[in-house]
Amino acid sequence: IKEKGYKMLVIDVIVSAHTGNENSASDMRLINRRMIELINSLGITILYLHHHRKGKPEEGHNIHSARGSSELIAKVSSHLVLESKEFPEKNIFILEQTLTQHKSRNVSWVNSFTVRAINNLKTGKTYFEWMGEDYKKNQRIKKVEKYIMSIMKQNKKYTIKSKDGELTNDIMANVKNDKKDITETAVRETIKSLLEKGTVELTESKSNKKYYQLVINKKR
Repeated sequence: IKEKGYKMLVIDVIVSAHTGNENSASDMRLINRRMIELINSLGITILYLHHHRKGKPEEGHNIHSARGSSELIAKVSSHLVLESKEFPEKNIFILEQTLTQHKSRNVSWVNSFTVRAINNLKTGKTYFEWMGEDYKKNQRIKKVEKYIMSIMKQNKKYTIKSKDGELTNDIMANVKNDKKDITETAVRETIKSLLEKGTVELTESKSNKKYYQLVINKKR
C-alpha cells in the first residue's frame, strides 16, 4: 500500500480478511485495532463490506443489524447500509438500491438516496433511474399520510400514543385495531410532514397533552 501510494483500501468482505470469530467481541476488537493502526500509520481510508443478519424484509436494516459482534462496527467513522429490492415484471427486471447512513463521526452526513437499475429483457439494455433522496422514507410517509387523513376526517382530535386509561382517539390504537402495518416512528414522521404542510395543527390540553387535528376540521 505504501509503495504504490494507495489512499484507500477496500475489503470485500471483512470476514475474508481475518481468521477470528466474528461473534467474539475480543476477536473483533483486535481486528479494529489492526485497522486503526493501518489508518494511522499509512494515512489511508479503509472501506469494508459486511453482511447483515437475516431478518424479515419489512424490518429493514440499521446499525444494530450487522452480523456478529457489535464490536465490529463500534469504531467505524461512518456506517452506510445498502438495501436492495427486486421488482421482476414482464420483459423488465428492476433492481432498486437504497443507500442510508446510520452513523457519522467526524465526517459529512450523507442523505439517504435510491437508484434503480432497469434491465429490458427483450433488448438486453440496462439503464439507471435516479429516484431521489429519502425516496423510501417519502414513499412510507405518503402511505401513512393517506391513512391518517382518513381517520382524522372524523372531526376528532388525536394523540399519537395515549397512556393506559386515556382514550381514545389515539392514532396507534387505530393502527392496531385496523391491523395496519405501520410503526409509531412512521406515524411521527408523517405527522411532522403534515404539520410542515399546514394540513394538521398541534393543540394542547390544560394537562399539556398534545393533540393533532386537521386544519380543515377546525374551520368547519
